[in-house]
Amino acid sequence: GITIRGVVALAAVSHLVDAADAGLSDYHDAIQNLLWRCGAFASETELKAACPSALFDSLPLLGGIPGEREVAPPLRVLLVHGTLDSDVPAEHSVQFAARAWHRAHVHPVWLQIVAGADHYDVAGLGVDDGDARWKSIAMGLAAFVAENDEHLSSVCSQTLADASALLQHQVEGGCCGVRTLAAMRTREQRLI
Repeated sequence: GITIRGVVALAAVSHLVDAADAGLSDYHDAIQNLLWRCGAFASETELKAACPSALFDSLPLLGGIPGEREVAPPLRVLLVHGTLDSDVPAEHSVQFAARAWHRAHVHPVWLQIVAGADHYDVAGLGVDDGDARWKSIAMGLAAFVAENDEHLSSVCSQTLADASALLQHQVEGGCCGVRTLAAMRTREQRLI
């Protein structure tokens, strides 16, 4: 059979019930339309069944619990989200990652927050190859595919504090180009 080794989520809706409640999209019906196009009615039951957060939570734990759950190979997850995403706020990816980081024996999750990027920038739509935001995203994707955890750690948040700091910086500083986690850590170390 096929073993899925990793999932990349670009500006993803990671919790369908919350997204439906928030009324994402210009017409406040993006989640209902998504499920309708897939042939399902968007009741809370269907939303929970298709929810990426619920599916992730249902994965067997790494290492397993003897006699209870099978040992699972790690499923690597990379979440990429822009700070200026008004279609799906970056907080969706932050909340997904934070829940994963707080679980014991969880599958590895990286969160790349891209300053100054909106929903379509993260997907590479309307940006050219020289755009610093897209270069940052492409570097993260390449590191993820190569399973280069050292490089991923330099461009991704791995704690709620790191992710929150990047989002807070964007709110305080406005759109100021790519602000990497590594640059913020270097700045913090100089301040200590």
